[in-house]
Amino acid sequence: GQLGMEFAALVKDYPQFEFHFYTRHDLDILDEKALGIIADEINPDYVVNCAAYTAVDKAEVEKSLCYNINTHACRSLCNV
Repeated sequence: GQLGMEFAALVKDYPQFEFHFYTRHDLDILDEKALGIIADEINPDYVVNCAAYTAVDKAEVEKSLCYNINTHACRSLCNV
């Protein structure tokens, strides 16, 4: 997404850090097991969540998906 691309553009300015980026196709942030596997593999010092449900026009119809991405996934990321 747009926020992730902005962070990716900053990588060259911070060579002292190791960055890992995942698209929605690479990693399902709703899958706590998958998050745990990735966290164990890379052992991050920090996690920056650039994912969000932002389809405002669909949010009323897809309430559960919106809530899960913007709430449950954030909680899961905090626990990695």
